[in-house]
Amino acid sequence: LFGLNIERLRQICGQRCANILQIAVTSWKSVGSLL
Repeated sequence: LFGLNIERLRQICGQRCANILQIAVTSWKSVGSLL
């Protein structure tokens, strides 16, 4: 799910935007696993 969204965002808003989003998703998953 997130993989497809990140690939699409990479095409739309570029590599930098996709990297920021991927970091945010990774952080959210880490926090979710801690909770």
